[in-house]
Amino acid sequence: MKNALLALIGLALCALACTKYGKDGTDGDSQVVLTPSARVITLDPSLKTAEALSFTWTPSSNQQSGAGISYTFEMCAKGDDFQHPFTYEIGKTSYRYFSFISSVEDSKSGAISLYAILEQWADNLSIPDAVRPVIGKPCTIQARLTARVYHSDIAPVTSDPVEIEIAPAVYMIGEATAGGWALGKAGKLQYEGNGKYSIRADLDNGQIKFPYGTLYFDADDQSGNFGNCYVAVSDNYSVKGDTTADLDKSYNYDKDYKFYIDKTGQYDILLDVNSMNIRFTLGGPGSNQSLYIVGPATGNSWNWPGTEQTFRVLSENQYELSGKLVTGEFKLLRNAGSWTPAFTAAD
Repeated sequence: MKNALLALIGLALCALACTKYGKDGTDGDSQVVLTPSARVITLDPSLKTAEALSFTWTPSSNQQSGAGISYTFEMCAKGDDFQHPFTYEIGKTSYRYFSFISSVEDSKSGAISLYAILEQWADNLSIPDAVRPVIGKPCTIQARLTARVYHSDIAPVTSDPVEIEIAPAVYMIGEATAGGWALGKAGKLQYEGNGKYSIRADLDNGQIKFPYGTLYFDADDQSGNFGNCYVAVSDNYSVKGDTTADLDKSYNYDKDYKFYIDKTGQYDILLDVNSMNIRFTLGGPGSNQSLYIVGPATGNSWNWPGTEQTFRVLSENQYELSGKLVTGEFKLLRNAGSWTPAFTAAD
């Protein structure tokens, strides 16, 4: 029994001795683990100062030296091996949080634009073509964090790189859509992965195209710029029901070729920016159309609707939803992940 007790005391002392403490008194470790807020994000610069991507990390250790710890963040395009990184000196902190905003414009708070960094990499010809990001197409980045103790005998510690896929936002706009050419009402496509985007929408006769990357607009007059688009290979390319076609890219309206919807109805659209083609699948007027309720009156605020906010289809023009409503606004959406098309009050 005495030997067992001594063994337990020895183990306890060993565990205490092996514990490392940072200067803020928290447990630290010789390794640092960096964690992103998401592994796949859709970058939408029109959201301006909204947070696009953030990182947290585990505390490092000063190995009981009493010295402070400084952190350095690095990020590069996958395959660049941190030869042309974005580098930010975070310095001494116990907060352990670092983030980027969406906008191409720097905010007054000094926040860092993720889109601006990608633009700089895309224009940097010293980065090999094979790994240099292309604006308008998804790319994968790598990020890492290095912890340095203010003590000459303690070597820096760098986290293992983490990978994040960044997909540019892609929209649908045009006279064939419910929002017309109004930038503020453009339908946003859902990123499905592997360079593929999708949207389900009711389309009338008329032109459409697909702005990517940025969508600038003035909320008051709905004016702005959408010259960078995925477009057709010839102007007014006819879409008569089920259609598969090649895609082209327009830079600042240089090849402003639109698709023309000749046959109206509800379409499932799949746009592939890797193979540069697009598929239109016509479901027919009123075919399998969905309807959702969104707004504070639902108790779900303006968050995207879920199953409790989904109407039951009774017929082509009739829908039913049973549930509790509270005081507040609401409107109806065709798509659970897009603000257009929508049904609103007449006034």
